[in-house]
Amino acid sequence: MTTYRRLRRLFENISFAALAAQASGCSDTSLNSGFDLTVPCDEPSVLAGAQQVVAGDYLAIRRAYLPNLDGAPPPPPYMVAEAGVACATASEPDACATALATIPADPGWGHDVVFWPETHRARTQLIWTRGDEVGAVTNDAELRAFLGTIDDPATAWLVARFATGHSLVCEGPNARLVDGGVELITTSGWACGEGSSRSEHILVVAADGTATVRRSVVVEVGHGSCIIGRLTTDVDTPTPERHATLGGYFAEMAALEASAVTAFERLAQELEVLGAPADFVSRARQARDDERRHAAQVGELAQAYGAAPLEVATDVALPLRAALDVALENA
Repeated sequence: MTTYRRLRRLFENISFAALAAQASGCSDTSLNSGFDLTVPCDEPSVLAGAQQVVAGDYLAIRRAYLPNLDGAPPPPPYMVAEAGVACATASEPDACATALATIPADPGWGHDVVFWPETHRARTQLIWTRGDEVGAVTNDAELRAFLGTIDDPATAWLVARFATGHSLVCEGPNARLVDGGVELITTSGWACGEGSSRSEHILVVAADGTATVRRSVVVEVGHGSCIIGRLTTDVDTPTPERHATLGGYFAEMAALEASAVTAFERLAQELEVLGAPADFVSRARQARDDERRHAAQVGELAQAYGAAPLEVATDVALPLRAALDVALENA
């Protein structure tokens, strides 16, 4: 076998195994064995299911911000996801709307958010209306009281979302009903930067709303050269820069996410040409669709904060490359 053919075989093997799994942004896990229900990762859809359980007119996840330590005014509150119509059955809709709009930004589940060059404290709340009632759920105890008995995946997801900070794993079945509660396949962590990692878990949400991790697996280890999205040659992307406004930051992020749409479609086509398993090609295209959704969501954020998303063409036809070039770019 010639040296060239040995190299080609080597990089084909890399393409078919390690890289394609990385390329989709997800890793295989055996955690989903026996799971038979799928909770969508579309937060408004899951909120709609939870809204029916709590018999409310409106249910929303709101992120509010507090002034930073220098006293700089915070950005406006942001609705992460909504279900239903606020104050739909209120006898005094105006009073209901006013009460909803004046819910304090604090308390809530909290963390710091960096809006270059400032850092604001953020609070996440579950806000709701039911007839003339208006309220906010701001801590674990209030969440358990609000949801009552946990016996369905939608309300179990709310516990995972708020009480543990986990996200759902979106590939395939991720929930099942068990004696005394619900089990979910969740993920936590962020594989971006030296020493970082992302893990997947089987999270048990008991009927009383307590959450316990039954099993965890590290599925991705971070490194120091991580970026937003996936880059590929022949596609122009914005030059990273510091942004004075949140809108500008989101506009750049949306452009990077959009460029990844093209990168993953190109990868899918290249894997097809190289004869990769159909599952690898499918996963690359699932990642493409995820990036398209990310670009739209972050573009909406950019517009909400006064900036227009940067234009990036996602339907360009790029030349397909040899296995060695694909492998080197992925590495």
